[in-house]
Amino acid sequence: MLPMPAVLIDTVGHDVPARLDVHQPGPASAAHNRWHARRPAMTARHPSPPFDAWLWMQAWSETWCAGLDPAGAGQRLRDQRLARLIDATLSGSPFYRRRHPGAHELADFRPVSKAELMAHFDDWATDRRITRAAAQAFVADPECIADGWLGNYLLWTSSGTSGEPGVFVQDARSLAAYDAIDALRLRGAGPGQASLGSWGARQRFAFVGATGGHFAGLVSMERLRRLVPAALAPEIRVLSVLEPLRDVAQALQAQQPSVLITYPSCAAALARLQEAGQLRLALKEVWMGGEQLSPEQRQQIQAAFGCPVRNNYGASEFFTIAWECAHGELHLNDDWLVLEPVDDRLQPLPVGEMSHSTLLTNLANLTQPLLRYQLGDRVRRVAEHCSCGSAFPLIEVQGRADDTLRLHDAQHRPVTILPLALETAIEEGAHVTQFQALCGSDGASIELRFEAAVGDSRAAFAQSRRALAAFLAHHGVSGTRISMSAAEPLRQRASGKLRRVVVLPAEPARRKPAPARARQASRAARSTARPAGPRRRPRRSPHRGARAPRGLPCGRRAGRGTAPLLPGGPAPGARGAVAPRASRGCCRPARCRHAARPSAGDLPRRPSAAGRGPAVRGWRARGWKWRSSPCSAPCHEGGRGAAGPSARDGMKDHPRRPARPPVDQGQLQPASLRLRREPAARPRGVRRSRCCRSPAPPPAADRRRPTRSS
Repeated sequence: MLPMPAVLIDTVGHDVPARLDVHQPGPASAAHNRWHARRPAMTARHPSPPFDAWLWMQAWSETWCAGLDPAGAGQRLRDQRLARLIDATLSGSPFYRRRHPGAHELADFRPVSKAELMAHFDDWATDRRITRAAAQAFVADPECIADGWLGNYLLWTSSGTSGEPGVFVQDARSLAAYDAIDALRLRGAGPGQASLGSWGARQRFAFVGATGGHFAGLVSMERLRRLVPAALAPEIRVLSVLEPLRDVAQALQAQQPSVLITYPSCAAALARLQEAGQLRLALKEVWMGGEQLSPEQRQQIQAAFGCPVRNNYGASEFFTIAWECAHGELHLNDDWLVLEPVDDRLQPLPVGEMSHSTLLTNLANLTQPLLRYQLGDRVRRVAEHCSCGSAFPLIEVQGRADDTLRLHDAQHRPVTILPLALETAIEEGAHVTQFQALCGSDGASIELRFEAAVGDSRAAFAQSRRALAAFLAHHGVSGTRISMSAAEPLRQRASGKLRRVVVLPAEPARRKPAPARARQASRAARSTARPAGPRRRPRRSPHRGARAPRGLPCGRRAGRGTAPLLPGGPAPGARGAVAPRASRGCCRPARCRHAARPSAGDLPRRPSAAGRGPAVRGWRARGWKWRSSPCSAPCHEGGRGAAGPSARDGMKDHPRRPARPPVDQGQLQPASLRLRREPAARPRGVRRSRCCRSPAPPPAADRRRPTRSS
């Protein structure tokens, strides 16, 4: 519920119109504009809203005394009001009397829902003149906003976000309590400070909210306009939240208000315009309510406008449930109401736990009693005391937190759509309340889902689509597709609550496989780019993922081994022994049939992810055998099993393969060793080692052509 300056009534009001400017150019509020245009001539036909000066003074004095001593005087007043409410309810309400015949305390009353009360509306109120048919006929006329009904009552409706819209009857006693609470506590003022009435005189207020029905905010604003004397009347301008944000910003720029009253989502959108330089407002305060105010939104709004931000927690069932102090904490008005956090089985919860729902008992309204009414909000009572010094209990509220839409117009410019505006457009245009709108992150589509309680979902979608399309067209949105889904609406995991407007997160981009034609074209292009001649199979490196350059089979060039084959060093073919610089022999000793058996620490390992390590895999499964005969194969030039004389010069340790000590534990030989390929050409007279894939060239010092005798 938005905080309203109806508390500016600090003196006995008269039926003198205040300076109220209503700016509503949209088609949804044409009837409302016509009503404001001829309102002064219709005063005789529309009775004044209820106002009792004696009840107002009594409520003001009791609220002031409770603020001085909330734990003492406040609790005594609360107990007196609860006992009076129970007596009036059981004696005057047939519904409560049948439902609770032997009730004496508040705990004796079972929780009741709004749907149940609306179903028994004629037996709900203590005044037997109040009927549902008469009340709905009254609120159906937009020209009767803030008119006195049956002489003593004021009617307003809820938006129906939790299901069926409710019609609530406010008597003069409850209105006086709401005025006193806001006058003394809305701005966080203490008992010794000036009330809101004296502070708000001659202020310029701008109200941006729902204006298409008998909502509590609009009704209270119109009541203020008709009751406040002209000497104290502030300048008030009402702006419809259904209008495009740029039109609202232009109207605010022209008015230059000192106090802005709106929803957190709307205030955050206006703060972005203020930061971008498209709006220049010099505000004294920002009042917000009706939605969840996040810390990020509070910081953004305070930084953009440079003024205090005051949050408010209220509902259509009770206008101001909690007020915010100067330290940013919500204090419960427990002298005028009873708030019970309950779990999913409607059982009370201890202090400090977040509730599944909340039960509200209105101690101010004796005409339409509310005892343990299921409010639906999630509330947590805080055990600590606030540093501001107030003894009123602290609460934390997890209210409605819908997402703001970012759509685009025909020129692909961004268009901001407030969630409450979208909900109101569907509720008023299609008369559908149990829905959910899912919008894609790119703003190209909006998917509507309906709850099971909606009988004909197709008819509801047809009406909702027309209303939503007209609303988006009025905002200049283009290219957004509206569809329907038969799936259940998404709910929050922790509370199971339904969010009305949700922006779905962007899905990660998936790489789609190329079509068949593209793959064929790619293969044709690769075949065309190959040089002419026979196709040779490229040499593969033992290191995974790497290609072997010309030279040694594994890709390592000669002379880049880890250790020279010197006397006392690793045996030829053992792990750590590689070809010397001058010889281009075998560099895969682990697979050499003449290699000595390695120790336990020298067993071949699988290559790492980076491609390091020898390329020996599964040596146990491949049938490696042991041999005890010494190595006699000429794997390297310079002798059988020995390094040549040029191997002593200029050798450097390889950083990846450290040298290993020599071992003599036998030899390792595969059961069957097959050469995968033959070299293209090798010099005549040079023997090819069975463990090498390339011929062993002559030493660097001997450049003679090899002959049969050599």
